[in-house]
Amino acid sequence: IEVGIKPNPPSHLLVKFSNSSSTSCTIQWEDEQATQIFRLRYRPESHDSWNVVVPENSRRYDLHDLEPFTHYEFQISGKFHITRGTWSDWSSTVLKQTPEAVPVGELDIWYLLNPVDDETRTITLLWKNMSLSEGRGRILHYKVTFQKPDRVQWDITTQTCFVKTIEKTACKITVSAYNARGNSPPTAISIAQYDVSGLPSPRNALAVARDNDSIFITWDPPSKLQDQVTAYVVEWVELPKKDQHNVNWIKVPASKQSKLIAGNIKPNWCYYICVYALSEKGAGVPSCTRGYARQAAPLSGPQISWQQRKENTVLVSWEDIPANQQMGCIISYKLYLQDSDSVLKVFEIPSETFTKPYILEKISAGVMYSVWMTGFTEVGESPQGNKEFIILNVGKVSRWNVNIILAVTLCCAGFACVYVVQHIRQRLLPLCTSNVKIPDPANCTWAREYMSVEDKRRLQSEQFLSDSSSFEEPETIEIEEGFGDKEPLMITYTLTFSNGEGKTTVPLQTPEGNCQPQEFSTASVDDFIYRQHAPCLYKTMVANELITLQTIAEQDVQPVDTTTVNYLPINILSTSLNTTEDSCESESELCSLTTFLPPLFSYEGKLTLDTVKIDCNFFPE
Repeated sequence: IEVGIKPNPPSHLLVKFSNSSSTSCTIQWEDEQATQIFRLRYRPESHDSWNVVVPENSRRYDLHDLEPFTHYEFQISGKFHITRGTWSDWSSTVLKQTPEAVPVGELDIWYLLNPVDDETRTITLLWKNMSLSEGRGRILHYKVTFQKPDRVQWDITTQTCFVKTIEKTACKITVSAYNARGNSPPTAISIAQYDVSGLPSPRNALAVARDNDSIFITWDPPSKLQDQVTAYVVEWVELPKKDQHNVNWIKVPASKQSKLIAGNIKPNWCYYICVYALSEKGAGVPSCTRGYARQAAPLSGPQISWQQRKENTVLVSWEDIPANQQMGCIISYKLYLQDSDSVLKVFEIPSETFTKPYILEKISAGVMYSVWMTGFTEVGESPQGNKEFIILNVGKVSRWNVNIILAVTLCCAGFACVYVVQHIRQRLLPLCTSNVKIPDPANCTWAREYMSVEDKRRLQSEQFLSDSSSFEEPETIEIEEGFGDKEPLMITYTLTFSNGEGKTTVPLQTPEGNCQPQEFSTASVDDFIYRQHAPCLYKTMVANELITLQTIAEQDVQPVDTTTVNYLPINILSTSLNTTEDSCESESELCSLTTFLPPLFSYEGKLTLDTVKIDCNFFPE
């Protein structure tokens, strides 16, 4: 085999761990080439650098000093000659996790105390999660032990906090973490009795903003009992303190009096920071301050309310600006009071006297004041909050009574306004609408067309029903219409002719629809022939012209006996004689009587249908 040839990488890399050890493993691989030397590299998965070892001429290697419960990457390569030649490429990566081991190190524990009554108090124990190197496995649970001189109690929890009600006496608490291999050494903390005034306490805590959103905390050591201090605890929490489980803390050795807080610090937010001194008996009274990493002027003002205390004293309360709008730490408030004469008074409320409510004195009764507040940070002032109006009352009349009186007054004024407005409306509405033109129905288009048609029909009916001088109700002529096989209606006409020597009467009968002319003659009258059309009833006729075959000259047509019935009313007859129209406007309209009774001769008295004969052939259907 030539030295310059590059071999293939070894294959089938295998990593084995012993059940009794979490820090050692055995690595095996296969190689079918004449490879004389190998090299093995490994590293924790979270690291960037590799650890490299060179095994002897074999296919096996034992690794030691590994971290328990940690993922490792393994690779191997080889070459044909020990001092010469080219290394092969690295084999594919093998990822393996070391077994668990018993946890090491102590838990970082802190606590919060809240009184319940004269005998008991609530303790909230807090601790931080162990690192992987300390836990060396998956933590299954925690054991909390309360040790008192007369008894020992313990509890199991899977959380990183524990709340318990205890007596206001001194006790010792230990906490241990458990995984599948065992438990960590117990971490102990002493809880002092209720009165901690005799324990060492730090002084003059101060917070200063630093770059990169961090806060630098300094403090002075206790003025006495300094030698009893075992460590300091710096505690900080976001304001307002609503969630006790959101407390952060860090331990500082007793030889130091400062600490830089970095990480988990929000800009434009206010923090409440306390420094405790720890001793064998517990933590003493803390030294507290407020701090911020960055700030700006507040975005809104406080919301205020007030109530009357005495005749000239007012108590003003307010709600704090929401934490997300404070934009840092509020250092002071300003209360503005303005009377009805626009005289403005300003009251500054420093941060040291944030107690509520604020007392306003020498407030004049019966005068309306307006009051509002603003908040300040070190950067600037907030916009004003809500504005309230203050009216003090003479005597012992309360503010609620004033509100009731004002409400009743406003209601009465409202009812009076409604009545007055309604009365004025009734008075002014006719005046406002007097010039408004109301549409006349008679002037609309359909009314004009209707009246035009009615006028035409009225004119035609007047030609039948009345003359220019008088009007009489026309007599009704009853006509029966025949249908089917009934006998034809026979109309009888009687013509009477007379001269100086004698009279001749000729009866004529004309059936319905038979409009053929009939001729007649008499010996007592000189050769006389009269032809007339009998009227065709129940037909629509339009008279085009009147034809007279022969004029009756110097003949007197005598009326028949007055007892003859079925005569035409005299008023219709006279109307027909006076009319001059000789045609109708359309086939659907009635024609003038002149069409039916033409003035062929003079007459006296009543002219019956029997007297004349009308030929209807001259009228088209």
